[in-house]
Amino acid sequence: MNSVYSFLSIQFWFFTLVFVLATYVVCFLAGKLVLNHAPVKSEGAFHFFLANVIGLVLWSLQGYVFGYAHLRWLSYVYVVGVLYLSRKDILQTIKRGITPVLRNILSFDRVIVGCIVVGAILQALPVFGSGAMYPDGIRFYKNNAYDGVMHLSYVESIVRTFPPREPGSYILPLKNYHYFGDLFIAELTRIWRIPISHIFFQYITIYISVLTGIGLYLLVKEWGGKTSTIRWALFFLYGAGELTYLFILFFHRIVEFNTPALDNGIDQFLNLPHTFGKLIFFAGLLTLWNWKKSRKNVWLILTILLFAPLIGFKVYFGLFAGIGLGLVLLDYLVRKYLQIVRTHGMFGAIWKTILKEKVAVLCGLGYILITLAVYLPSNATSGGFFYAPMEWPKIFLGEENINWTAWWLRSAVYQDAKNLRGIIAMNTIAIGIFLLCMHGTRLLGVLVVPKLQKALGREGALFFIPGTVIFTIIGLTTLQVSGMFNVFNFFVVTSVPLAISAAFLLDALWSSKWRFLRFVVTLIVLFTLPRVMNDAYETILMYTTKEFYYAIPRGELEAFRYIDQHAPKDAIVQSHPENPLDTYTQYSSFFVNRMTYITGAGNLETHNEPFKEQQREVNKIFYAPFTSQMFEQMREKGISYIFFQKHNPAQKLPFDAKDLDTNMVRPFFENDTILVLERVR
Repeated sequence: MNSVYSFLSIQFWFFTLVFVLATYVVCFLAGKLVLNHAPVKSEGAFHFFLANVIGLVLWSLQGYVFGYAHLRWLSYVYVVGVLYLSRKDILQTIKRGITPVLRNILSFDRVIVGCIVVGAILQALPVFGSGAMYPDGIRFYKNNAYDGVMHLSYVESIVRTFPPREPGSYILPLKNYHYFGDLFIAELTRIWRIPISHIFFQYITIYISVLTGIGLYLLVKEWGGKTSTIRWALFFLYGAGELTYLFILFFHRIVEFNTPALDNGIDQFLNLPHTFGKLIFFAGLLTLWNWKKSRKNVWLILTILLFAPLIGFKVYFGLFAGIGLGLVLLDYLVRKYLQIVRTHGMFGAIWKTILKEKVAVLCGLGYILITLAVYLPSNATSGGFFYAPMEWPKIFLGEENINWTAWWLRSAVYQDAKNLRGIIAMNTIAIGIFLLCMHGTRLLGVLVVPKLQKALGREGALFFIPGTVIFTIIGLTTLQVSGMFNVFNFFVVTSVPLAISAAFLLDALWSSKWRFLRFVVTLIVLFTLPRVMNDAYETILMYTTKEFYYAIPRGELEAFRYIDQHAPKDAIVQSHPENPLDTYTQYSSFFVNRMTYITGAGNLETHNEPFKEQQREVNKIFYAPFTSQMFEQMREKGISYIFFQKHNPAQKLPFDAKDLDTNMVRPFFENDTILVLERVR
């Protein structure tokens, strides 16, 4: 069984050090080897940040390429190669220690350092307590018991085999999901033997959150932001919140925070692929703007290296980056073409432009090829979108959220009367309220200040504006075949540039000679914080009560450990259909370190996987009236072990235990918590 330790154990802190060493080698050193070929003036924060993110992407790519090539042993060669090529840097680091790095980071404005440290702690808090050993077993708090455990099972599946299989159904490949973040963790586990649960819930959260804060600091500075601007940007990164509570207060005179929070700063790590995507997105923007300033090809190549695999970490960030980068490159090539068309003719200028700008052309083609190579193998059958206008605004205006009855009544009247102007008016109001609820005060970012406009220039307008408009339209008018309401991610991605733009605006307002504007900024801050403060309070409450977590009891863990140690590695294990956690996620697959026949039906449905027939077949096994029928069904489906939770009255043998024919199915393990049956042959 996968190792899980308590926070006070020596093993937990030992693997903390191993994680630091592993990321130093496969992220920082590997990225530094690449960055040594770029014109970076010093080994400061810029170098540290980009080296880590480039190395992170490369580590995932090597796992992907070597995995598909069935040469996964080359990952060890990769690590040895990085160590060998970095031997001088390692010796230099040993001599200098980490003092220069700490000195460089502490040279930041103290408020900025404080924002990053406090922000990282707050973002890690909702997930940090999950996936560790407690006196009553392994606990998973709130959503971590579902999405979090799903990721654990995906990581373990990737460790076992590549291309990965769906851990909730061994006959299905893992598809219709961006799993590169899981691949990154899986490769750390496979090579460095770090426990999956601790990487996912404890180590990676702090690592990514701190790096993202540093990346945002560098990006705002790159665009001419002052120290105060950076502070505002970090405020939105870690403290942004939605404004639904204001509308509930206005309509119903109550303060309530039970509405969907699609993108609050404190809840980022409840969606780990999003955090990977945002981190790499910031790094790609940094390299792209260095290419914009210098037109040196190395920066464009690094941009492709970061943006092309981004679709594997988070599809939505990958699509946004692809639209923006495509328009920027197209604009660049068209302008080069127009400069020479008069002297070489319409068709001759095309060829001349390609030859002269061959690196840019090859980078564009390389981006397309890498993106397709990452996306198609696992997402070709995702199904795309279908037209479903106004679904998210209607959810926010619905009974379980804002519950604005007047809007629904007036909309129905206009619909019945076919009053187009009325329909447009009501839909516009709904869209405006939804975008305010969703983006919160970040929506102020639509007011781009002249300073930021100048820094972004033509390329910035091409990169951000079309993508933001397209993503907003898609989110408002469609649903996904795979994932349905997951189109909310389109809004979440657009919140990133809006938040940065809003930071420039708030800094300009605060710095204005008109003192009244400081009062306006104060109100904006006061409107922004309540949802995040409420979520932080609920997170603390979550850890101080016994109401908000699901524990895998020690008796069940004992059974899982026994299966892991004594069952064949290729055995298929199946839980009872009434197992509550396995209904939603693939927890038994993770803990027994084996594939299952059908678990996590909720996730399978979200990922557009066929599973209904398998559910019916499993019912035949667990509700078979005789051992012979149970045996035949298990043999036919390739299932070697089934288990029952004794404390659940819905999980009982369908016949008396004394009637069990041990020549066909026999007890494999039993304690006070779990009964495991084994198919004999």
